Amino acid sequence: MKFEFGASFPMPIAPRVAKQFRTVRSIADAILELVTNSDDSYNRLHKLAELGGVIEVYVERLKGGKCKKLVVTDFAEGMDREQLQKAITFGEDSSRFSEAGRSVRGLFGRGLKEAIIALGEGEITTIHNGMLDVAKIWRDPGSWARCSLITNPMSATQENRKEIAIEQGNGTRVAITVTNEEVNCPDYETLKQQLTNHYALRDINMSDQRKVIFTLQSETRKSSIPIHYISPEAKCLCEKTVKLPKFGDSFSIKVLESAKELQSPRHNPFGKAGLLIKTEGTILDNQLFRYENERAACYFYGEVFCRGIADRLRAGDFGLIDLNRLGLNWRHDPYCQTLQSKIEEVLAPYIERKKGELEKIPPTGLSPRTKRMLDDICHLLNTMAKKELSEVLPTDGDGDEKPSPIIDKLMVKPEAANLEIDTPRFFSVYAPQDILGQSLVRNDVEVESDNPNIEVLDALVKLSPHREYPHLYYGRFRCIGRLWGEEAWITCTLGTHEAVALVRVAPLGERRKRRTLAGQKGGFFSSIESDETENPMQRVSYDSDTGRVKIYIKFPAVRKYLGPGLEGSESPAGSTMLAELVGEAFCKEVARRDIEAGKYFSEIDGFNTAVNDLQRKYLHKIHDLVKRQL
Repeated sequence: MKFEFGASFPMPIAPRVAKQFRTVRSIADAILELVTNSDDSYNRLHKLAELGGVIEVYVERLKGGKCKKLVVTDFAEGMDREQLQKAITFGEDSSRFSEAGRSVRGLFGRGLKEAIIALGEGEITTIHNGMLDVAKIWRDPGSWARCSLITNPMSATQENRKEIAIEQGNGTRVAITVTNEEVNCPDYETLKQQLTNHYALRDINMSDQRKVIFTLQSETRKSSIPIHYISPEAKCLCEKTVKLPKFGDSFSIKVLESAKELQSPRHNPFGKAGLLIKTEGTILDNQLFRYENERAACYFYGEVFCRGIADRLRAGDFGLIDLNRLGLNWRHDPYCQTLQSKIEEVLAPYIERKKGELEKIPPTGLSPRTKRMLDDICHLLNTMAKKELSEVLPTDGDGDEKPSPIIDKLMVKPEAANLEIDTPRFFSVYAPQDILGQSLVRNDVEVESDNPNIEVLDALVKLSPHREYPHLYYGRFRCIGRLWGEEAWITCTLGTHEAVALVRVAPLGERRKRRTLAGQKGGFFSSIESDETENPMQRVSYDSDTGRVKIYIKFPAVRKYLGPGLEGSESPAGSTMLAELVGEAFCKEVARRDIEAGKYFSEIDGFNTAVNDLQRKYLHKIHDLVKRQL
């Protein structure tokens, strides 16, 4: 498409990424995309020493945690008019990845655009060879997004250079005004830690040729600091090259062992444990694979460099990579599966050795009185959990989800789900008895998909009385996905009533299997432990695979009351903090299960409502038990 000065156009989108708009979910995500774009621009230049490699990140935060503005500025190559037009077109290879040695992150040509569109509206001002050019991108309900070149290229004067803070040479400034009310901004310390520790920024934050300067402006103060990542103190265990069978490629791997336990990378881009998966010009993932839930594995970090990933992507094998930039396609791509298997072979002996070492270490100095109190708390939590979740009625004998009796409309369960490729998955549809008479065909529900790559195998579902709730009717249907990454709305119609579910062909990793309460030793909650992770991102966590509650005693608000081995929990202030933290973990996990079981129907509002309900119902019981132990 040829752009003309002053006119606005619907955002041009290349077909290969037309359905992939999930990269940016937070301020940290947006900063990641813009900073890596700036890093790519510096990498394309040769006189780095003269430029300094500076990338400035400015965030304006409003009271209450809302974000007003995000600005990222670099002093690299800038863009001429042709490059700027490519930069505002979805799917264009604006990073020039097709050239050998260029960054893989720019392959889909979308980071800049998605950062702007996810947040609101943005202005791109760029100077190249003394010429200044400006483009604008904004959200538009009518055409999803629009863009415009709002100037003709003009000579960069001292006045306009000063306005955009690029006072000499080339560079690019992206200024985003945040209009999306759902985007919140963490406080200064939290966002600083996120930008410091994000796995995809590690190389940039450790490079002598880069200087990322982070500034946060709030209503009361302005704070600024250079961002540096410092690897945990560790010893190198191995550094070698490994061949990939069948593919003729090889990869290099380096494994280090930390002196302290690190945060797992599982669902956590800021976790310091894990192996960074790299190819030309970028970090694609941070993984511990099948060991991500192992405590012993969280003592290890390192990197894997595989040039074959870039070579295959450059040749058009896009199945290797998750189009939403959530890592590599480990679950379904044969090349990735082979790579994972060989990496796990290297890790296995180190992790097994560490597990043996940890098993020999006695638990950190719990006093008999504290241990007895924690055991009593676990017993109470298991009792309350069994009562609460038995009320939710999570499963029928045939595996069908039991709905809450408050269902008063046509409904599909689950309302959002992932499908594995070519593997049918069951869904359930429910209808209260009083709406059946409004259907022309009394008990038949029609089911259809809006995407031919996600097929409904049972287009007509006959509803039968629910054996637990006589006022409800239900039936089941199957869907199957044929193409990785596709999404569909599944619509169920009964007369004038409709219900929908959002379905995606993607790995099931995000969806944990439901466990029975008797499925693990100790029940729903097996233990309450202190965790000494440095700079933790949360106060408390619950691991549904082990039943353990971890209390992060080095979290700023916790360390004032509790120490190693939960020291201080027998004092009035410490016991109150302990009860609050355990209650928080309990209520959040039970609320999540209530949402899954259909007790609450809104994903976000329902979760908050569920947590509040559970706190009113159970939190005082936890406090009462702790007080009785003092």
